[in-house]
Amino acid sequence: MISDNHFLGNFLLDGIPRLPRGVPKLNVTFAIDSDGILTVTAVDKTPGSTGNTASIKITSEMSSLDSDEIERMIRDAERFAEEDKIIKQNVLDKNNLEQLAYLARSRIENEGDVSKSNRDKIGEAATNTLDWIKMHPAEDKLVYEERLLNLKNLVIPIAGNIFRDEL
Repeated sequence: MISDNHFLGNFLLDGIPRLPRGVPKLNVTFAIDSDGILTVTAVDKTPGSTGNTASIKITSEMSSLDSDEIERMIRDAERFAEEDKIIKQNVLDKNNLEQLAYLARSRIENEGDVSKSNRDKIGEAATNTLDWIKMHPAEDKLVYEERLLNLKNLVIPIAGNIFRDEL
């Protein structure tokens, strides 16, 4: 999918402090006006942040595509829309699994309300999940959903109250 993209420009949103994975919250919006100008805006919505904002406007002068190429790309996008939707869902499910594994591993390490053996059990399951994801980067959504359910079934009985707001 990335290889099918055409580079239009970039911008930098800085001032975001280093935080654990999944903690920073960024809102990105894409807007196309009636003249075909694309505006991309990113806002730091992390709790306690300064709300830094960055944006870029992409005009037709910035693109090296001619109208025939653009029309071909639109037709291709319509033709592959369903396949793209499936791929997107697979990626979202993989990200949900990965996010829970990182969260479980980081939150359980120093949790005094959970026994060391249970902390080790959750930490090991999270690490094994992350290792499995690295070896299986493009599985079907059902596979990721099953793995997510298995990880939740381990974490919730042991430490569900710790993750109440995140699960």
